[in-house]
Amino acid sequence: NNGYIWSGVMVFCGLIAFLTKQRLYFEMHRKGLQLRVGIIAKLYEKTLILSSITTNAAASSLSSGQLTNLASNDVERFLMAAVPSLFITIGPFEAIAILLIGIQVIGPVFAIGHALFLFLIPVQFYLGRQFRINRSKVAAYTDARVTLVGQAVSGARIMKMNGWEYE
Repeated sequence: NNGYIWSGVMVFCGLIAFLTKQRLYFEMHRKGLQLRVGIIAKLYEKTLILSSITTNAAASSLSSGQLTNLASNDVERFLMAAVPSLFITIGPFEAIAILLIGIQVIGPVFAIGHALFLFLIPVQFYLGRQFRINRSKVAAYTDARVTLVGQAVSGARIMKMNGWEYE
């Protein structure tokens, strides 16, 4: 009988969490989209300002592949990070509440499991750092590939414009 009561309480809490957090998810996703659109607009504005023939070494090193990668992949990370950023503020309070309720219901053994969970946080940071390093290596290859494809398409257009196809 006691199990049914606790399962009912869990379902009720799940419904309350769903109803309250759904609006927050929507707002954070909306802010992420606004940030993404704003950054892409700034990138577009900046590319219109940059000269195609430049003497500045830093500006001339920006290839079309890097620009495409910035606009598609890197800016998308802001959208993907918007919703989880909500839990940076709420997460610690929820963890403390869960710890207190778990100790009250299950006992001190729950604190050991919670401590194990906290012990894994540095492991997550390490894995995230390794993922970032590997992602930057992959981004370099992607930049080179997009630049090469852009040059191939540009060369094909020049060949078609000048009628060099059949010579």
